[in-house]
Amino acid sequence: VVIDDIWDREAWASLKRAFPDNKNGSRVIVTTRNKEVAQRVDERTYAHRLRYLRSDESWQLFCEKTFHCIKMDEGLEKLAREMVQKCDGLPLA
Repeated sequence: VVIDDIWDREAWASLKRAFPDNKNGSRVIVTTRNKEVAQRVDERTYAHRLRYLRSDESWQLFCEKTFHCIKMDEGLEKLAREMVQKCDGLPLA
């Protein structure tokens, strides 16, 4: 199970009850921007910190996922670049 973008410890505490540890090999992957949430998911957990994307990486990812081989006009490209800039290096934002 993947749970994306947990913002606070209380939200995780509430969700955690739905995933009892029955020692059956199941896994839960949690993403968060909050270091405290990452550290409190489970004492046996390794929290992997990802770096933000550079602006050129963000633009490339955006283009690969949205436009593929389509040629953008100037207005559309300007709007797309503004959107990528607002994401500030976060690919899912």
